[in-house]
Amino acid sequence: MYFNADWIAVRFLGEARCAPLLVLLTYSLLPCCIHACINGYYYGKKNAFVPSLCQLIEQIARVGSVWIIFQVTTEKGIPLNAFHAVCGLVIGECFGLLVSMSALLQEKRLPRGSYSTDSVCNRTMTYAFLAMVLPLTINRLAVAFSTSLENLLIPQKLQLYGYSQAEALSVYGILSGMTLSIILFPCVLTNSLSVLLLPAISEAKGRANENQIRRTTKKAIRLGLLLGFAFTILFLFTGDMIGNKLFHNALAGRFICRLAWLCPLMYVSSLLSSILHGLGRPKQVLFVNLLACLIRIGMIWFLVPGYGIGAYLWGLLLSQVFASVACMWLLREYM
Repeated sequence: MYFNADWIAVRFLGEARCAPLLVLLTYSLLPCCIHACINGYYYGKKNAFVPSLCQLIEQIARVGSVWIIFQVTTEKGIPLNAFHAVCGLVIGECFGLLVSMSALLQEKRLPRGSYSTDSVCNRTMTYAFLAMVLPLTINRLAVAFSTSLENLLIPQKLQLYGYSQAEALSVYGILSGMTLSIILFPCVLTNSLSVLLLPAISEAKGRANENQIRRTTKKAIRLGLLLGFAFTILFLFTGDMIGNKLFHNALAGRFICRLAWLCPLMYVSSLLSSILHGLGRPKQVLFVNLLACLIRIGMIWFLVPGYGIGAYLWGLLLSQVFASVACMWLLREYM
């Protein structure tokens, strides 16, 4: 990405001014990967304190650094731009790495001989590891690619609907930058639960404790629906107010009201996907996510030019309905 930033910016993103941002963003990749692995280690130990502290420090560093940059640029009469925001992102990732590495260095080392160095055992573990990691990696890549494709297609298809380029970018910016930021904010709760569910389910599976898996699955569905409908009701009654008071944009308020029904679907599918991962079934999650992505892209490609942004909103809802129903069907033996 560092050496091909210009090509990616022009050919893929369609905006040459993104090239320096991509170059700067590459410096965040290594610390991001390392501290994600360390966080995964602590989640596997059912220790959420270190990852939570890491994320907290990362956000404080990110926001604090942008604030400092803003103060300095204001004094010097330099306008704040996207490059400065990406600087904050890189600084936040570096601070997250420092915190996670510091915590890891405090861990007690395993005594010599407490783990196997047998090549056959190591190969077996490697194959088992790859069988789990490859579908997960493809899953993440597919979701990232789908998101990027959606970001590229929606403004183009809105122009075919009749919007000017500025209007298309404005409508999509309101949806992605304002509406979805509000709708997705409560996902912080379920995402944390999802991360902790995975090792708990894996442990129950290792002990062949199907009753525990069944109880956990039912509780996850009830909790997802309870939280989801609570936030759905909240957004239905306050969506217009949030749009007008927080964003000073009536369209954002209407989008929030229409997408409020995403909440129970997103929460349930997120929790059930984590349970499927814990059961060692990442290929099924990959298949579900790929089909959900295809539903959204299909709605964008075929219906947005004729029906506008409303078709994309329906695509979001339909893809989440499919993902939730599919996950529940895959876990029907535990329900």
